[in-house]
Amino acid sequence: MAGFLFEPPSRRRSFVFAGGVFALTFSFVTLISIASGPHHVAAIYPFPELFVGLAVSLLWRARPSPPEWQKLSRAAGAALFLVVFISNLWLGLVFHARLARRGGSGYWTEAINDLVRVLRTEYAGRTIQVMDWGITGPVLVLSRGRIQCQVPLWQLMESPQPVPDVVALLRTPGQVFVLRSKAFAFSKKVHAAFFQALREQPERRLIEKRFFQQNGELAFILLELPEQTVHAEAQRSPGPAPPVLEQLVPSAVTAGERFNVQPSGEAAIAVLGERFAPRSVVIVGSQELVTTYGGPELLTAFVPRDLYSRPGRLRIFVRGGNGTSGTMFLIVRPRPPGWLEKVLD
Repeated sequence: MAGFLFEPPSRRRSFVFAGGVFALTFSFVTLISIASGPHHVAAIYPFPELFVGLAVSLLWRARPSPPEWQKLSRAAGAALFLVVFISNLWLGLVFHARLARRGGSGYWTEAINDLVRVLRTEYAGRTIQVMDWGITGPVLVLSRGRIQCQVPLWQLMESPQPVPDVVALLRTPGQVFVLRSKAFAFSKKVHAAFFQALREQPERRLIEKRFFQQNGELAFILLELPEQTVHAEAQRSPGPAPPVLEQLVPSAVTAGERFNVQPSGEAAIAVLGERFAPRSVVIVGSQELVTTYGGPELLTAFVPRDLYSRPGRLRIFVRGGNGTSGTMFLIVRPRPPGWLEKVLD
């Protein structure tokens, strides 16, 4: 290979350009602390691919000595191109198949769609107090700018004592707060301060809605302070709180396949939460399920086969006792093709 002659003679400039851009991009990502997330690091991904492209080009355009080696050089270039192309295509197929089966997570959760849907239908014209990072942008895009947001997060992060600042926000009737779950909170300090402020004001009765990912993990919490004066709120005697849904077991199933099979042969689901009562009933859509009370934190129910025979999302909530809970979704996945199932497993 020592006798290879390459064209054009500007190949060195191509490598210098690709290497220089890669180095600069890597430096920017490294030096900016808030840009150290994986989606920022991915910005440097295309540049190693440029080196592979240059290598393929050089192999294809090489003029080896003796000339008989030109076919071998081009065959090597074509083989390298096919390996890179097919492996990347395969990676993309596997990634999208897994995303369809498991959904997103954390900052990239698909639960943002349910959150925006509720904000648009139930809180139109209200200003939303966003208490976490990475929510405002997707909300504005998905709502096409119809939802107004304020972000006190940054001021609270800089405050040495954020709890009094949160208390001040809670004193304004009609406020609507949105924040991530504790597991995905951008600032643990602000998240802890918000709930500490709530504990310091037990007279506050907020309406709570929870939004879950496909894997059953809690993603977002929406808290609404009713449109009442502080004085009236303090004077009102607290009534019993409604039940709260926290987790479905399982949170996702495959269409037509039974799950948690009982001795009777029926599928069953466990609902975990708080403040369940002996008369609480699990409801899917508008259909009440045969429900067994397992305590204030557990309900179980039989799920008829026709409810999970087709792919989709089953809306689940609990009614009875002290009222109606928020909503969670049981994901019914389609049966994947056999070859793809083997790849993913």
